[in-house]
Amino acid sequence: MDLKEFRKIPIEKRPKKNYFSPNVKLKSASSDSLTPYGKYEMELTLEGRTFTHPVVVVNKLSEKFILGMDFIEKNTLFYDMVNKAYHWNVPVEWLRGYIKVRRQVKLDALSVTRVPV
Repeated sequence: MDLKEFRKIPIEKRPKKNYFSPNVKLKSASSDSLTPYGKYEMELTLEGRTFTHPVVVVNKLSEKFILGMDFIEKNTLFYDMVNKAYHWNVPVEWLRGYIKVRRQVKLDALSVTRVPV
């Protein structure tokens, strides 16, 4: 979460700051260094569902808020790029095309793995 957005939350409604190691170094997708302000357990409401999840507040983030892969995986959130919609717990069905599965290979999120086809 961007620090400017965090500061819009009234002080009396801000969550308590959790321990966040001063040795943690963060970088943006463009490899710019980011300055962490703190880590907070925050209540998030998305598509009518409410979650409590740790959020790192960062100074000068390029977006107001970025959902991390930890949240996406934990809550089985799927994104349908064709319809630009989110789905909970239900993978998006193929809308066109055909594929024959030779074997299944499970990959860790954001991993780099050679998969024979």
